Amino acid sequence: MRHDVLPVPADRVALLALRDRCFLLTAASSLVLHELHGKLYGDRPLVRGGREFHSAPGVRYCAAAALAEDADHGFVAVAEAGADRDAVTVWRMSAPGHGDPDIVRVARFDSPARQIALGRRGAVPLLALHEGGRVRVRSLTDDTVDAVLRLAAPRSGLAFDPAGTGRLAVGDGDEVRVVDTAALTGAGSPPRPVSGEAWPRIAVATASSGSVLLARATGERVLLGVHTPLRGQAGPGVAFSLGKRVTAVSALWHDGAWLVAAAAGRRVRVWRLAEDLTERIEDDPVELDGDVNEVVPGLALVQAPEGGCLLFVPDGRRVVPYGRQGDAWTAQPAIEAAQVKVCDVAAQTADGQTWVVADCGDALTLWQSTASGFRRVEQRAAAPDRRVGVVLTTRLDGGARVPLVAWTEAGTVRLAEHDDGEWSAGRYSTPHGPPTALAFAGTARQPLLLAFGGTGTVTVRDIAGNARLDELAIPYRGTEVQAANAPSTSRNSGSSALVTERLPNEHV
Repeated sequence: MRHDVLPVPADRVALLALRDRCFLLTAASSLVLHELHGKLYGDRPLVRGGREFHSAPGVRYCAAAALAEDADHGFVAVAEAGADRDAVTVWRMSAPGHGDPDIVRVARFDSPARQIALGRRGAVPLLALHEGGRVRVRSLTDDTVDAVLRLAAPRSGLAFDPAGTGRLAVGDGDEVRVVDTAALTGAGSPPRPVSGEAWPRIAVATASSGSVLLARATGERVLLGVHTPLRGQAGPGVAFSLGKRVTAVSALWHDGAWLVAAAAGRRVRVWRLAEDLTERIEDDPVELDGDVNEVVPGLALVQAPEGGCLLFVPDGRRVVPYGRQGDAWTAQPAIEAAQVKVCDVAAQTADGQTWVVADCGDALTLWQSTASGFRRVEQRAAAPDRRVGVVLTTRLDGGARVPLVAWTEAGTVRLAEHDDGEWSAGRYSTPHGPPTALAFAGTARQPLLLAFGGTGTVTVRDIAGNARLDELAIPYRGTEVQAANAPSTSRNSGSSALVTERLPNEHV
């Protein structure tokens, strides 16, 4: 095996391969760029003479990384430990033809990182900084991207997916965590939650092709990201600004496109987007009357039983269904719901019927669609925890649809089933502490209730078998789940998509 020895000290090295040129970066007391010969003849060395392009007195280089941008351009980065400042510096290198490469500094980040990695998500170049107890992700082209992942038990190991999906593998204790940075690279980092402030739950929708849309609210923006789990690809991410704090989001795959609804103040805006998010059309907004300081606490987008789609909006003591006609949403007869205020709403359409449940503060009320409108089915006393909200699904029981509603009270999970005119309710304590979010998954004949948060991340209960499925639980990763949602992907199958957001206060 042929090898050469370079007579230069090197604490760290990185290789950058372009069209038909390959470069070696050596980092010691200075940064030196060497070029590797593409073909070897006789005793010609593997590596040409080096070119020093950066040095600083008293600086020690702790890590180096490289990333090809295209056939003739790439990035190199180094982590520097100085007497008065720790930083990571990134240069862009252009090497067309056969002349000396042109090297220009493009970014410098204050960071105590001792491991770094360069990667990309599509055309967006990313830099990961391992800072001991946390990993930061920055973009080289978008200053708004600055996301943080807290580690449970820091260990060495940091690498981006070379396929360009933006996924990042991080050593965390005795395990490796794979983090998808899709939404952040498309729209920047979310603000930190305000203590005591209710944050809207994430909305998820699944296309007929298997692509999954993730929609979440961060401050005044809605972030959207598309994932293709079957092909292992992370798609584009986009953001919409609503000008006010977003208080509710919902999403639906309908008629070959995504529908996304978001509420801010007394206005609900709805967009229709292509599957890859490259095209979008905004519908006429839904304008609500009432106090300008009254916010919309929840939204529910579902298929309509007769075709089309329905948007359910809590409005004071009522739930108002809106039907889509062209690019306008028309209010239908309101559902009188609460004595004081509707605090949340959930809905599901299956087998030509739509079920709606509303959190009315001191009770849960259930409705079922009929040819003449929505008929109130039943009400039961309940005081759901606001942070967790209410989730709804239906199960098949001998060919009939039975609605299931789940919520928490004082951290205890409650599950209610309405069958043959009566409620039957169960109460479950989760083994890992109070849940921070709930979701339904599974099938129509075997629905599963997922409880997120605490020290277990997620636990799963088989509702039909009344048993906890420990083999489906996700082990603890040092973080809790902030939000989850799992709307049905089909009116008949009852199968679900799922997404999680993690605490504490800083996210990847």
